[in-house]
Amino acid sequence: MGDAPPPAPAPLVEGGGSDGAGPDPNSHRLSPETVSVELSMGGDYYHACCGDPDPDPKPEGPQVPYIGNKEPLSALAAEFQSGSPILQEKIKLLGEQYDALRRTRGDGNCFYRSFMFSYLEHILETQDRAEVERILKNIEQCKKTLSGLGYIEFTFEDFFSLLDLLLLSMCTCLQFLLLVSGEFAR
Repeated sequence: MGDAPPPAPAPLVEGGGSDGAGPDPNSHRLSPETVSVELSMGGDYYHACCGDPDPDPKPEGPQVPYIGNKEPLSALAAEFQSGSPILQEKIKLLGEQYDALRRTRGDGNCFYRSFMFSYLEHILETQDRAEVERILKNIEQCKKTLSGLGYIEFTFEDFFSLLDLLLLSMCTCLQFLLLVSGEFAR
């Protein structure tokens, strides 16, 4: 008497038996233990059921840069010239306060990226060294707070070191601009 492999269990099917009246009591239904074992088998089982993922995913549309170059608001108005009159009126209202726009990639972090870029750009344009120093002090306090809350330093050190470097570069740039503007004023 040979050891024949057990019959493969039938897949779970909603709705049941052959007459459509309910579950077939004679079907070989998977037990929860069998399901958990098969799910824990990992990739092979997943690939057998679901197939292989696309090895070369195609972008869904044109890639917008994380932060685009400045564009005049007239570009936005031209883009929506056949849009609703309400939208056109809102673009005109924007034009009363702003000269340009920057497009950003809408990836879930676009607000934070746009805010920080605009904030840093404002600091450069206004040459506000005191604001840079205020931010650097707040960064040091934030690092201490995170460490005090139990965060391990390597989880945030890269972000803060890059931000520190950027802000210190801005200070150097501001010092240079103040020096140069003082030289031209003489």
